[in-house]
Amino acid sequence: MYYYDQLFSKEAEPQKLSNNWSPITVMQVSKGAQELINPLDINRDRQDKKELEDEEENLIPREVAEEVFNVINRICDEIYDRDPNQIEYVKRFAEFRQIDADILLQNHCFYCTNPNYMEIKFADLNVYREIYHISTAQNTLWKQRFIFPIRDFYGRVYGFVGYDKFSNAKYVEYSNPVYKACKIKALGLDKENIKHILSSKYCIFTEGVMDYYRGRQCGFPIIANLGVKFNPLLKYLIDRLDVVFVAYDNDEAGMKNRKILDSYHHRCHHIVFKPKKTEDGKEIKIDLDEALKSKDNYERLKNEINLRLKHPLKLGEIVI
Repeated sequence: MYYYDQLFSKEAEPQKLSNNWSPITVMQVSKGAQELINPLDINRDRQDKKELEDEEENLIPREVAEEVFNVINRICDEIYDRDPNQIEYVKRFAEFRQIDADILLQNHCFYCTNPNYMEIKFADLNVYREIYHISTAQNTLWKQRFIFPIRDFYGRVYGFVGYDKFSNAKYVEYSNPVYKACKIKALGLDKENIKHILSSKYCIFTEGVMDYYRGRQCGFPIIANLGVKFNPLLKYLIDRLDVVFVAYDNDEAGMKNRKILDSYHHRCHHIVFKPKKTEDGKEIKIDLDEALKSKDNYERLKNEINLRLKHPLKLGEIVI
């Protein structure tokens, strides 16, 4: 049995969101977005126009891409209206993961209760059309997974990450084919987070979805690059920072990402995690999400970051 079946087994009562919360409407551009130049608008930095033209030739037709874009934004904009129980599902998931539900609700995260959920709730959108590549009953993205929308600089949804603890593939990702032109897929590229990163002069780079949400809840400037390989296009943002911190798992992919970031910035500091000991003396590896559940670890990381911001020559790993 999926652990979600137990988590969401009770009959959920529809609830309304607080008055200070407002959804992002379809194709909406964030108010005042022009106040800040998008540091990830890589097209304006491209010198090789032919490279850009070659990429555009590989895209699906523009009208289809825009149709997909509208569909996936409508899914997120309307999910809580079409299924008010989702608010309770998100709250239960947040309680299970010991994280603030508001940060998930603001991003319109949701839970697919069964493989046919999307076809039933969004039958009028024909989301199962083959050309969309986003929804069929056989698509593992929707098979009882908790869905995290991926947003661009203006807050528009261009993809999803589906999480299930017990599947062979814990995370399944989808992104709109139109975004193949820039190939940047990451959590934390929305305007407000980018402004926070640039004003803070540093950023924590991590990989996991929950690492990202935990870091953002704690107030850290953070980006999750969503994949085993660090996206080199994020260097356009890294070049604008004074200090970079990396918090990856100590596996082969994590070590490769740390080496890449070391080569991108001369002040790159590694955050490493002490294993957690169980009652029977065994050691369990932890990640940023798990580490920051501890107030002591949060305070230590915050102090170590501030120390390195004030003293450029301060070296060494940050161990929490």
